Amino acid sequence: MEVSVREVPEVNEVCEPSEVNDNTCDWVNVLPIGIAMKELETQFILQTLKHHNGNRTHAAKTLGISLRTLRNRINEFTSKGFAVAPPAMRRIAE
Repeated sequence: MEVSVREVPEVNEVCEPSEVNDNTCDWVNVLPIGIAMKELETQFILQTLKHHNGNRTHAAKTLGISLRTLRNRINEFTSKGFAVAPPAMRRIAE
């Protein structure tokens, strides 16, 4: 199943259950309904990697997961044929 990812505003806070319905957490209302959680997780990780230009360390920190977990997910995605942003280039010390 092909899933199109909509632009979601940048989120800097976690919404408490009481806030979801009082417009302080509008981003929650744009989440796609009817998509399997695994597919949502896959797309979220891929978009986070893209946002960080392939930087695995920054993406893992943003996602709140370990670098090892992120690498495991990336290996899973590539084995299923997903295009994953290449790792960010390291600077060479001069």
